[in-house]
Amino acid sequence: VSGRLARAADLHVISSEICGVVEEALHPASLTLEIRSRDADGLRREAARSLPVAEAERADTPFECGAGELAVPFKAEGRLVALLVLGRPLSGAYYSGEDRQLLQTLAHQGAVAIENALGWEQLRELNRELETKVTERTSELEKILDELRDTQAQLVNREKMASLGQLVAGIAHEINNPINFIQGNLYFLRQYSNALQIAVERYERLALDDPSLADAYRAIRVDLDLDHVIEDLEHALASCEEGVERTTTIVKDLRTFSRSDDSAVHSAELKAIADSALNVLQSRLTNVTVRREYAELPPLEANPGQLSQVVLNLLTNAADAVGEGGEIVVRTEARDANAQLLVVEDNGTGMDAETLEHVFEPFFTTKEVGRGTGLGLAIAYGIVERHSGTIRVQSEPGAGTRFEVELPATTWVVGDGGHG
Repeated sequence: VSGRLARAADLHVISSEICGVVEEALHPASLTLEIRSRDADGLRREAARSLPVAEAERADTPFECGAGELAVPFKAEGRLVALLVLGRPLSGAYYSGEDRQLLQTLAHQGAVAIENALGWEQLRELNRELETKVTERTSELEKILDELRDTQAQLVNREKMASLGQLVAGIAHEINNPINFIQGNLYFLRQYSNALQIAVERYERLALDDPSLADAYRAIRVDLDLDHVIEDLEHALASCEEGVERTTTIVKDLRTFSRSDDSAVHSAELKAIADSALNVLQSRLTNVTVRREYAELPPLEANPGQLSQVVLNLLTNAADAVGEGGEIVVRTEARDANAQLLVVEDNGTGMDAETLEHVFEPFFTTKEVGRGTGLGLAIAYGIVERHSGTIRVQSEPGAGTRFEVELPATTWVVGDGGHG
């Protein structure tokens, strides 16, 4: 269903998919789905029944709204885009926590699909207007085409960032739950391990005091290889704890990244932002040497998630350029008292002068088909610009590439918050 929703661009198809999976999985006695109109704040039409729209505006998760009924708000960027109301299950039971989790997941996916479909509706209307204007006013064709390209670019960027942010946030949440269980159980396993080791030591002392037990104890110790077990148990527990700690760090970094389209400003350090991006790309950089050269700099007032997206895009391009065995340098330094620099430098293939002229243009890419969308550097450029900063690039064929992001010591995020 997620795959079909991602491919659907028609509201009727999306509505049918949502209602179909809910009816098949939960068998509600009744089902009502109302979708927001593209050009109105309310829902698309007056429902035959009274819907708890005001409550849905305030809620982020499914909530009860009647005798056994359940309301599910579909929200995108905090805004209500649709409302699903289910009657009590035909079985007469109430909706379980598992049912609500399914509906919440469906609401996340459905909200993105509905927003995309509304956007495509708008785009189709713009195309129809374009055809009319081309016929009536040929002299205005260039201007209208420019507006259409800009609308298309914004729509693609918005879809990419919103979908990716929600996907990463969901993955981080799903990983975090089992990690919490493992971490909690490791505490008890260590306590139990200590207790068993103490018990073995006490039995050993008893056996040494009683010659009749000594031979039997030694036989048991050799047969079960207790010396190795006791020695290796500590290493195994330490290894598990290290794994949990590393996974927790990755989850934290994924959550930071998933807030990349949040326009909120926070206090952040450039080196922490760079480390977060490097941790997310750790598996991608396995065979690449990464040098971190961080200066001690005061925090910035900026959007960490958006700046992490900038560093991720720069690091991804650098990793593609250097390949296995290459080197990437991530550096922070002070330009002067009023500006800070974040530099990503590689010793990869480099770029020629013609490529450099177009490197920040949307959809421009030198990568093979299917490997790049041409949006990464365009998104990075837009984010840096909204932070009142500048991004520069220096490169020569065969001599590597250097990207330099300059940010004012105190920066403010303006615009729509990170859709590139």
